[in-house]
Amino acid sequence: ILFGSEFQREGIPEYDGTKSFYGVTADGTVYFCSPTVMLYPYMWQLFMEEFFDSPVCSGWESYGCEITEPVYREVPDLDYEALSAEGYSLVFEENFDGDEIDWGVWQIRHDRNIYDSALFSLRDGNLILKGDYLTDGNEGTGWYESELSLQQYYCRGVFEARIQCCPCDGRGDLYGSAFWIQGPHPYEADLSQGGPGEGGAEIDIMENWGTDFVSSGIFVSGYDDDDDLDNFLSVVRGLGKNYQDSYHTFTLIWDENLYRTYVDGRLVLATGYGLGTATVPEEVILSICLHYSNAAPPEEGAESLHETAVDYLKIWQKP
Repeated sequence: ILFGSEFQREGIPEYDGTKSFYGVTADGTVYFCSPTVMLYPYMWQLFMEEFFDSPVCSGWESYGCEITEPVYREVPDLDYEALSAEGYSLVFEENFDGDEIDWGVWQIRHDRNIYDSALFSLRDGNLILKGDYLTDGNEGTGWYESELSLQQYYCRGVFEARIQCCPCDGRGDLYGSAFWIQGPHPYEADLSQGGPGEGGAEIDIMENWGTDFVSSGIFVSGYDDDDDLDNFLSVVRGLGKNYQDSYHTFTLIWDENLYRTYVDGRLVLATGYGLGTATVPEEVILSICLHYSNAAPPEEGAESLHETAVDYLKIWQKP
């Protein structure tokens, strides 16, 4: 059984960094290839369900499964028709048309206290989230970020946003873009209870760290008798994207079994990490995140403004 992309063995397809695939060669070698290693447990589950929970095999009690022909499978892309057939329907859609943000629907997040209302706007059918160094901001002189969230909380469903990210060059850079969902108290072990408790989980659908570098992750506390914050993080590089010069779609399917995140319809994370998926309504958030509020002021004449543009946000749920 081989996991990875560096193997040169007859019957294993040439690695394609844009796809996740697995299979069995004629000589019985089982292989798994993916641009994100954190997808391997899910791919293994798909393999076992097909070949060990089939009429040919009796499950884990069998000592093997005879596969007489080579097998090749790709992890399925996002399928909107299949979601509709499962009973999902559109319950929220925001295309950011108009001249002003609808403050009956949205709210500025104040939790980190480094926001300024002047940094939120609509432009050409987009929500514009700005990060900048302000000398006259409402919290004084310094670097500011922008975080906007829906006033209504949602529990489970399909969450999708189309975003052009701000410039960012690695985890050490000043700003980054994010699309995420936060439970009421995911960082308190007695409330999060590993995710399904009343405190819920933090679900990072997308954090951008570079032109072709994003991550998705799940954060909970109170998992495995641990009071600290724990996470399952999927790092995605090399899909051939440029998240900062064009729009890309980021999607979460959150159901009773799994969190699944997609980049432009390509699955990059699938996990039920924690003690089960979250069961409480949570806050849906769009951000341009300031990573270092104590960073030095920009040099004279240097560009300090960063912008993240959001084309739409949509949410589907089952009845």
